[in-house]
Amino acid sequence: KFNKENTEARNLLGLCYYETGEVVSALSEWVISKNLKEEDNLAEHFLNCLRDDRNQLDVINQSIRKYNQSVEYCNQNHEDMAVMQLKKVVAQNPKFVRAQQLLALLYMKRQEYEKARRLLRKSAAIDNTNTTTLRYLSEIEEITGILNGTTNFILTKMDREGASFEDVLAEAQRLGYAEKDPSADVEGWDTCRKIAILSSLAMDGEVDFEEIETEGITKIDTADFAYARKMGTSIRLVGSMLREEDGFSVFVGPMMVGMDDPLYSVSGVFNGIVIRGNQLGVTMMYGSGAGKLPTASAVIADIVEIAKNPARNVPFGWHAGKLSPKPAGARLHRFLVRFDGADAAAAQKTAEALGAKAPVFPDGGAEFAVLTEALTKDELKEKLAAFPNVKKYIRAALNGIA
Repeated sequence: KFNKENTEARNLLGLCYYETGEVVSALSEWVISKNLKEEDNLAEHFLNCLRDDRNQLDVINQSIRKYNQSVEYCNQNHEDMAVMQLKKVVAQNPKFVRAQQLLALLYMKRQEYEKARRLLRKSAAIDNTNTTTLRYLSEIEEITGILNGTTNFILTKMDREGASFEDVLAEAQRLGYAEKDPSADVEGWDTCRKIAILSSLAMDGEVDFEEIETEGITKIDTADFAYARKMGTSIRLVGSMLREEDGFSVFVGPMMVGMDDPLYSVSGVFNGIVIRGNQLGVTMMYGSGAGKLPTASAVIADIVEIAKNPARNVPFGWHAGKLSPKPAGARLHRFLVRFDGADAAAAQKTAEALGAKAPVFPDGGAEFAVLTEALTKDELKEKLAAFPNVKKYIRAALNGIA
């Protein structure tokens, strides 16, 4: 059971209320505390401090009245008047978190996102556990997706049928999934442009696709999929953005994913995007990404949007200036590294040097592979400099691969 007569807890709660601008609630807790214990009670000190500072009391009273008036304005749909009042409130009482939240919400409704973001960051600095502030300030931390249906069709066929890249590309062209010149798809350029747009929306600034490290699927072969099947994984071409403490990184390239990864089950011409947010958690969007009908559907949707809004520009985009991603080589991954050679002892030493328990051997051929520990691409290159028998390497997801 809760101890409602715990005066120390009430005094502390009153201080928490006071520090977030909730002075009425603070006074209520201190008055109750004082009534419960009249002698030797810090509540009396807090109440006296407020009573002795008449100017502060006047400021508090004014800010509360203006806040209540702004709420009335909102209820009457006079949002411009509410914004004017709330600006005065937060100027008078900079710690009034509830006023900052309401003002930020009005800014977001007016699509003044940067103003809202600045306010909410101030609010979070006062109380970084306030769930309302955190919900309003919810930020996307990571976007990783299969963004090109053509390349996913090719990789799926290579995986399931053991077909070569060249044969499946020719089939994709016959089916109308790939252009006569398939470079934009198979070299990763289409995926690059799409992750640039998604990164711009997530980071609220322009991300230039030319600054994104991009690798296509032209070097993926049947042996790569043979290793993947042995390890219970598959290979997908992904575009990925990761928000970090000092910026963000973006890359496009083939990546091994395990069976528990949501992208593992995205096959054929379908696309899938996995989004991780600091409040959202993990969510996924899925749909067809190649072919005449999905393309026609997207075009018609845009035409309908234009027809519905003949006299106005539908807001879309970002608000800050240009943003440059960090080098993708500094981002943590695991890597599947293939080596020439069939000597088991040498292969085991190689595996241990790269933080792996054991090498993986194919069913035939004089080679082996190692799935490294988590490390950056730059660190991997340094380690591989000691091995002259390296054939190639592919990124692998950090989690979900044994």
